[in-house]
Amino acid sequence: STVYRWLLLISSAVLGSLYFGTLAFEKEDVSTAASALYFVIFLAEDFIAMFVAMQCATVAQAAFNVTEAKRLFGLVQLGNSLAAMVVGINIGVIAEELGTEMLLAVQAAV
Repeated sequence: STVYRWLLLISSAVLGSLYFGTLAFEKEDVSTAASALYFVIFLAEDFIAMFVAMQCATVAQAAFNVTEAKRLFGLVQLGNSLAAMVVGINIGVIAEELGTEMLLAVQAAV
């Protein structure tokens, strides 16, 4: 089993280029192109999250045998769920501090 680094690199590059594409629009721009670009960013971020989850499963498959993997899967999923909840609860405060555009830059960098 292989970690598909190229898949993660391409996904991050796409998200980064989409972020730089948002710089072409003014903050008050509500055109169809701007709305479509933000929708594509939303989708790209979800795809990247799925790719990362698949890569975690690939690494776990290589690192553990079946019994260990079954035992640890619940803990890994619990950590994933807790992280999503903590970020979801705190994202409003972070967005107010950094600004929405900076959140996109942070996501592209991560």
